[in-house]
Amino acid sequence: MIIITCIFAALFIISTTLLVRTARNSIQLIDKIDDLEEQLSLAVQVLEERHKRLEAKSKTEVFFDDPVVKEIVRDIADCRDVVAKIIDNFENKEEQDE
Repeated sequence: MIIITCIFAALFIISTTLLVRTARNSIQLIDKIDDLEEQLSLAVQVLEERHKRLEAKSKTEVFFDDPVVKEIVRDIADCRDVVAKIIDNFENKEEQDE
């Protein structure tokens, strides 16, 4: 009977230790996720700012027929679209999480 009690006590101690360790790791992971979320929010604010700038610049008419200039304007418009998609994806995921 004493052996069974010792085995159960040892299992209890091991289980409790593992549970505490898992809880501590989970809390650390939650803190990292919170930090990452804060950084992503700041990044989205910067992207929104850049999107507004790119939006204005991509609508500027080009007075040069130079293919290089037209290509740069197309690249700016493409970047604007990519930034808009990133912002939309992040905002949609935030809404889903809430």
